[in-house]
Amino acid sequence: MRRLAAYEDYALRLLADHGVRVARTYGLVELTPNQEYMLVTEFFEDARNLGDSQIDDVVIDEGLAMVRTFWDIGVAHRDIKPANLLVRDGHLQLVDVSGLEVRPSPWRQAVDLSNMLLVLALRTDPERVYARATKAFTPGEIAEACASAVGLTIPTELQAKLKADGRPLLDRFRQLAPPRDRISIQRWSAQRLVLTAQAAQQTGVGNDQAHASRVTGGVAQERATDSRGHLPVSLSSRRARDLASLPGLQST
Repeated sequence: MRRLAAYEDYALRLLADHGVRVARTYGLVELTPNQEYMLVTEFFEDARNLGDSQIDDVVIDEGLAMVRTFWDIGVAHRDIKPANLLVRDGHLQLVDVSGLEVRPSPWRQAVDLSNMLLVLALRTDPERVYARATKAFTPGEIAEACASAVGLTIPTELQAKLKADGRPLLDRFRQLAPPRDRISIQRWSAQRLVLTAQAAQQTGVGNDQAHASRVTGGVAQERATDSRGHLPVSLSSRRARDLASLPGLQST
């Protein structure tokens, strides 16, 4: 727990140093040594969830600039959704940075952008958000973000709100951006299939060897003399079945 709290404290300070609106942190408090720790932060008064707020171009620009900052400093939030964005005094605030990833892959950063586009479009429309996004990102970068928005890359809360909204927001962004093939989470090739099959085969061999070791170990124990110095006459039926099922091993 101490490490998790310390990492969130670091993430808040890192983002604040680069101009991202986050809660001011006052450090850790130790409740129970080596067990319980609490991170003390600023409380946002009079702030509303982005999903319940009317937003203007200022908030749209701040949301897009936030992601641009993530890209520039080499981090990814990994959980952009309405619940993690607050509007306070007409400005956007970011919360819950515990999952911040330092030096993420370009794909992970593209997912942050796609989710921010969708969150902002829920309160406005794709055309308006796309027009503002082109001031901070190239059309190619936006196309890459839309191509990365596949399945589990969209947080559950955001998926639910998109479904409730009913508009094909993601499809509309893809129409506005340059054509780009979708980027799947897993990419399979002939080489990857061969390597996966080899790994599965090696795992199976390892399990057989471990099983043989356990059985033969049990056999040795059962063949040992008992407390009276007598050698057991036969193995138990379960041990015998296990032994017989292994190639190259026979009970004696």
